[in-house]
Amino acid sequence: MSEFKNYTKTYSSYLLLGGAILLIILGSVGAILGKINSVDAIEVPNSLSTTLNTTPTLTMDAKENSETQVPTDLNKPDELIEYYKKYLEQNPQSPDTPAYLSAMGNLYKMKKMDCASAIPYYERIIIEYPEWEGIKSVYPELATCYEETDNYRGKIWIYEEMMKRFPEDSQEYLFAKTSLGLQ
Repeated sequence: MSEFKNYTKTYSSYLLLGGAILLIILGSVGAILGKINSVDAIEVPNSLSTTLNTTPTLTMDAKENSETQVPTDLNKPDELIEYYKKYLEQNPQSPDTPAYLSAMGNLYKMKKMDCASAIPYYERIIIEYPEWEGIKSVYPELATCYEETDNYRGKIWIYEEMMKRFPEDSQEYLFAKTSLGLQ
């Protein structure tokens, strides 16, 4: 009977973890779509009405060169990453910085399968932009990268940060607590 209880507890933990990740992903997609829709409502001069097909389809700075070709092919992550880096160099105070950092982290992690390169982008968001509206999606991405790179100190740090940042009854808090084996 105790084997069944252990199995049930383990299975429940996996369900909770899976549900938390699913909710975080859905929340991120909703935040992105909401941001895109709100940006579409803003009137932009014709010379700047270029649309990105990636996460940061956000505001365009009036200083931006209208001749710059915005890459849109997700199958060419290097081009996208380079574009985002240049954009952030030219617009260091852009309110869209965390979205661009997140996009670069996601491209490294999901398209280039390079978690080690994604980590600094995710960490920068957690440290410099803790109030960013898409922050919830960054925590599990960073935790996954720490796991894949065998960075257990980083993994413990991010779970502790989640427990400090989110309410005790939140999915994020419960996910972190379970991951640390505190449940």
